[in-house]
Amino acid sequence: MFLINTKAVGRAGSSTYDAHFLIVGGGGSGNNIGYAHMNTGGGAGGLRTSWAGGSGGGGPSEAQVTFAAGVVYTITVGAGNNVRSVIAPSSSIVGTGVSLISLGGGAASYNGPITVGPTIGGCGGGGFGNSGTPGAAGTANQGYAGGDSGGAVPTRYPGGGGGGTGAVGISCGPNYTPNGHGGAGFQVNIDTNNYYWGGGGGTASHSPGYPANGGIGGGGRGMQYVTTSSGTAGGSAITSDADSNGGTNTGGGAGGTTWYYPASPATTGGSTGGSGCVILRIPTASYTGTKTGTSTVATDGSDTIVTWTGTGSYTG
Repeated sequence: MFLINTKAVGRAGSSTYDAHFLIVGGGGSGNNIGYAHMNTGGGAGGLRTSWAGGSGGGGPSEAQVTFAAGVVYTITVGAGNNVRSVIAPSSSIVGTGVSLISLGGGAASYNGPITVGPTIGGCGGGGFGNSGTPGAAGTANQGYAGGDSGGAVPTRYPGGGGGGTGAVGISCGPNYTPNGHGGAGFQVNIDTNNYYWGGGGGTASHSPGYPANGGIGGGGRGMQYVTTSSGTAGGSAITSDADSNGGTNTGGGAGGTTWYYPASPATTGGSTGGSGCVILRIPTASYTGTKTGTSTVATDGSDTIVTWTGTGSYTG
């Protein structure tokens, strides 16, 4: 009597096969209501991966995802957020027997017509200035907390930087010492680019020379008081952003922006977190090639690497 092993053995058409994954949620909103030093950085989207070296928030690498032949798996890429007090959209891989979700980044706190604290997300938003407010927590195995605000009026204590997937957002001291830089992203080489993913957003400043940097991995830079807009360019996945918006497809948190006129609507922040990303690294012998959505395909050795920058699907 012969037994048939239905586990993948490296050929297309097997019943199941394993693949490595990386999932980064959308980046959290920055803030631009209130005095500039109160305008804190947003948290980065959470990071989960099976690739060697660990996941966000100091968590371990996870088990590979197992795909079944003929099953359609929905790939969701979370957009960056600029809505106050709401975490950014999540990114995920979901299908029969599979549910992998990385949370979006937490929104920065703000002190405008009403006071709203930072929100918990994949990484936490920073606490607002002149209040002593702590940063919001991150989510275990996805990302770190935002930085704390240092103190209260009348001393100039800026708000804390947004949390990153690789480090806590920096808490501020008086007169920007230390400054509220965004937490660093986490480096994962699943696609051979060795990028950092999910840097936190930096705190704004109402004095020249003090705006805080976004964390490496697409975190948005805090803006200066004299600035009249939040910037347009996204950050790269390997350096901090020179503008306050998070980097596209890095999951970077948005930087704080200054109080400028005309003021933005009460429900939106002055800067937008970076969109997330989903990557699958599949043995080429098992890769079906059946997919939808905005994606790129590359090969490395015996593996095929598919990177989704927009929502779609993969059929096992």
